Amino acid sequence: MIPDFANLAQLNGLNGSSSLYTMAETCIADWGRPPNFLLVDFYNEGTYTVNGQTMNGSVFEVAARMNDVTYNRPCCGKDTSITNSGMRQFVKGRNSVFAALVVAIAAFLV
Repeated sequence: MIPDFANLAQLNGLNGSSSLYTMAETCIADWGRPPNFLLVDFYNEGTYTVNGQTMNGSVFEVAARMNDVTYNRPCCGKDTSITNSGMRQFVKGRNSVFAALVVAIAAFLV
């Protein structure tokens, strides 16, 4: 019910047992196809590496891989530092449900 602020980068990432990519791969293994939706908290959290350069936007990289396309754009959100006071301000000013919806639509359209 509450986003796991301390682990957002890993949860939205490409590696790890609870990462978004691993969960999507599990969906393929279980159902034989990629997921229709990728539900995340804070779409602009999480990094991945391209040609040795660290990029923000691993959620979009996961969506691209699930749709067998290349993601080569910078992430559309501003970079945020996850701190308790900073996150409270971020959550207060943003609607995380809207962000999840945007990512779900992007994953579907890509």
